[in-house]
Amino acid sequence: MVAAVLSQSPMAAASTTSAPPPAASSGHDISWPQCGAAYPTDGSFGIVGVTNGRAWSKNPCLGSEYQWAAGYPRTPDLYMNTANPAPHSSYYWPASGAKDPALCKDATVTTDPGCAYDYGWHTAADALATSKAALGANAQGVWWLDVETGNTWNGDTSSNAADVQGSIDYLISQHVAGVGVYSTGYQWGVITGGYSTSNYSTYAAAWNAEFASPNGLSGVPSWVAGASGPSDAPGYCTSSFLGTATWLVQYIAGGFDVDYACSTGPPPPPPADYSITVPSSARVARGSTVNVPVTLTSTNGWNGAVTLTVTGPSQVSTTLSPSSLTITSASTARATLSLRSGISGTYTITVTARPQSGSTTSVIHSAKFALSVTRK
Repeated sequence: MVAAVLSQSPMAAASTTSAPPPAASSGHDISWPQCGAAYPTDGSFGIVGVTNGRAWSKNPCLGSEYQWAAGYPRTPDLYMNTANPAPHSSYYWPASGAKDPALCKDATVTTDPGCAYDYGWHTAADALATSKAALGANAQGVWWLDVETGNTWNGDTSSNAADVQGSIDYLISQHVAGVGVYSTGYQWGVITGGYSTSNYSTYAAAWNAEFASPNGLSGVPSWVAGASGPSDAPGYCTSSFLGTATWLVQYIAGGFDVDYACSTGPPPPPPADYSITVPSSARVARGSTVNVPVTLTSTNGWNGAVTLTVTGPSQVSTTLSPSSLTITSASTARATLSLRSGISGTYTITVTARPQSGSTTSVIHSAKFALSVTRK
C-alpha cells in the first residue's frame, strides 16, 4: 500500500462496527510511510497498518496513527502484511510432522499447504499481538490482509492461498470484528491462482490431507486497489477478486491513499434450511416400548424431502415411521421413533435427516437424546 501528526491527546472512543462504511463515503489508510509526516485531515474513516511493510514487523507509529483514525466516527480498521517465505523463515516455520494447527507434512518444500497455513496462522497471531501491545483494549474494526507481490511468495498458488486462509482463520478464531483481503485482481491471481468462492472446493480438496478450513472465504470482503481516481472508483466495486462483496476501492490523491466505500446493498437473506428436534430424554421400562416424536421444521421457506435414520446401541431396538418426510414452509413434518430395550441403562440415540436428491440444500442435520431404560 502507498501509505501517507495530530497532537498527542487521549485516543478517541469510537462505536464498534463490522459493517462497511456508508456507501459513497471515502477515507484514508496510512502506515509506516507517514511516520513523522502529516496525516490526512479529510475523509470520514481511517485504516491503519499494524506492520512495517513486511510480515512479522511493527509499524513504529501505530499508536499515534490509531489515534488519528479514532478521531473519525467509525471504529478504525487495521491491516497487516502477509507473505509465504517457504520453506524457511527467520521468524517462524513449522517442523515436518507438526500440527500447529494444520498438519505440516514436509517443511523442506515450498509447496506444502499445511506448512503454509501454519505460517499464515502465526503471522496473523504476531500482528494481533503487536496491535494489542500498542493499542491495548482500544476498539478495532475489520482486519485486512494486505496481499501483494512486493512481499515474498515462494509457494505455489495452492500453498500461497492456504497461507492466506491460515491468517483468515486465526483472526476469526480470535473474534475480531471482521476479516477482509486487500489486493488487486492481477496480484491475487499471481499469488493464489485466483482463489475465490467459485473454486473454493478445488483448493479445499487439495488441502484436505492436512487441514480443513472452518471458514473458507464466506463473509470475507475484498478491498480492491488500482483505481485511477474518484471518477472510476465506483466501477471497481463489481471487481471482487474473491467473489465476495467489495467494500472498498483504493486510489491515490493528494499524496495519500484514498478509499472509496462501495454500496454493498442489503445483506443477503439467510439460506433456506430445516431443523430436526427430539425431546432431550425419554424413559422406558425394560422390555417395554416407548414412542418418541421427531419434528422437522422448515426455516426461511425451505421445501424438500429428507430421509431419516436412527443410530444407537445394539441393545436398543429402533423403528422409525415414516422413514422419509416431505417438509414444506407451510407445515411441520413429524415422525415417530419406537424404541424397545431389554437391558437397563442409559443410552444415546441419534436421529439423522439427509436431504434427498434434488433438494436445494445438502446439509445433514441430526438430533440426540438420552434413553433411560429402567427395571419394571
